[in-house]
Amino acid sequence: MIDLKLLGVAGAVIVGMLAYNHWVENPGIAKLAKEQEAHACTIRVTDAANRARQAAEAHYQAVGEAALEEFRKTSEARDSLHRQVQNQLEEDIANYEQTLEAAGRSCKLDRSDFEWLRK
Repeated sequence: MIDLKLLGVAGAVIVGMLAYNHWVENPGIAKLAKEQEAHACTIRVTDAANRARQAAEAHYQAVGEAALEEFRKTSEARDSLHRQVQNQLEEDIANYEQTLEAAGRSCKLDRSDFEWLRK
């Protein structure tokens, strides 16, 4: 009889432990695990969003720098061409004045003379 009572008590203890684990302890653990999983998921999503934002900013920075470099090159080429045209014009004017002077048809008036006439 003692063996049956002992077996009954042991069975009751085991059933009680299983019931406690199933209905009392596990819901709290499961809830905590779900909360931690949701928090970890939020952290992963936030981290991925931050990396994507940083990658986009780096891309926009690179595109801006490339556009600025292209503008500088174009601007330098335009300025160089402008200087060449200006130098050619001044050279043509000087050659024309020499041609007129050689032919005896040069104009002795200069800019100050024209300004004096305007007054």
